[in-house]
Order: sequence, then structure tokens, then C-alpha cells
Amino acid sequence: MKIPFLRSLAVLFFLAAIGHCYSQDKPFVPPATARQTFDFNIGWKFLRSDAPGAEAVKLDDAKWETVSTPHTWNDADTYRKFISHGSGDRSGQYLGVGWYRKHFKLPAGAKGGKVFLESEGMRQAGRFFLNGQPVGKCENGITAAGFDLTPFAKYGDEENVLAVKVDNSKDYHEEATGTGYQWPGGAFNPNYGGLNHRVWLHLRARCTRRCRSTKISRPPACMSMRRISRWPRKPRR
Repeated sequence: MKIPFLRSLAVLFFLAAIGHCYSQDKPFVPPATARQTFDFNIGWKFLRSDAPGAEAVKLDDAKWETVSTPHTWNDADTYRKFISHGSGDRSGQYLGVGWYRKHFKLPAGAKGGKVFLESEGMRQAGRFFLNGQPVGKCENGITAAGFDLTPFAKYGDEENVLAVKVDNSKDYHEEATGTGYQWPGGAFNPNYGGLNHRVWLHLRARCTRRCRSTKISRPPACMSMRRISRWPRKPRR
């Protein structure tokens, strides 16, 4: 009976010692990092229709609606009356193209580094443009997407214009394969078009010479999956 008591007493002394040590330490300060993340959800301009050439920098979007992401253009037209099912009142739902535009400036000190855009999701497909130049697209309607904005980014006093063309057409098909959406809208996955998730901007500073000179040693052959899979098995008894 004495052994469990002594073990418990030892644990209490150990915890008390740890607490004393932590109480004497200074507050934790995270190390300096060459990465910065900015909230990119506020201050978007939105138009619920297709506008050819809306990716152009000089386009006047002053009369467009000002919105914040997450945003969907089906927030009102699918709930105009009380219904008894989860997919909403879809008789007047707008399915088609909508445009988003955002004006922003990057610090002059970010020049020489990397600029990344992160979109946590959209429905259905999105085509992204920076300063009139295409930077990428996402067509699956589910997963997040990231784009490298560095080649077309401007810094300092120069303004950048990010334009996104989103399409939630019911019969949307991938451009490359002609494949339709495998999980169409319904009670379990309503088709709410737009940039319906959060958006972030990431800045990464230029990598220094010391960073470039860092070498990653190759793991020994015994740690490869191929080598492990060839280990002899113990004979069954």
C-alpha cells in the first residue's frame, strides 16, 4: 500500500517543480518569421452578372456592390418563403456568372519575395486575374485553391487589381475534360454561387543565401518504403 502512495507523492512534487520553473520564465515570444498573412475578406466589389473584360485594370467598378467574403449571391433568392426541405426555394435561384474585384497595395519591402493568394473555396468554378493577367483557375467547387501572384504583382504606391470570375451554372463542365460536376446541388450540397469561403493573402520574404545553402540530407536506404517492404517476415509457428 505504501508504493502507490509514494508514487503519487513523487508525481505531486514533480508537477510542483515544473509549475515553479514555468512561473519563473518570461512569457513566450514567437520567433521572427519571413512570412506574413493578411485578412483578404473585406472590401470586395461584386457584380451579379457576366461582364466581358471585367478583369481589366481600368474598368470602373465604383457602382458595383461592396461585399465581404465569405459571400454568395444566392443568400436571398433561395429563401424567399418558408419551405420544409433543406435546399431552399430554388424556383428563382440565379445560376450563372458573377464577378469580384479587389483593389489593394503591397508594401515596397515585399518586392523580391513571393505573393500568394489562398481561397478556401468557391462554387462552382473560379478564374483569377491579377492586373489583367490570368493567374489560375479552380473548377471542382469543393477544395481550397492557391495561386502565385508574384509575376504580375506591383509594389509601393502602385495599385493592384484582383478580379475573380465565378460561375455556378447548373450545367457547368470542366474546360479541359468536359466533365460535369459529380455532386450536383441538392439538400446535402446546395449550389450557393460565389466566393463562399474565406480569402487570405500570404507574403514570403526573399530567401537569404544562408537559407539557400541549407542542405537536406538524403535518408538512409533502410528508411525507404521499398527497403522496409522487403524485410523478411518471421516464420509462422
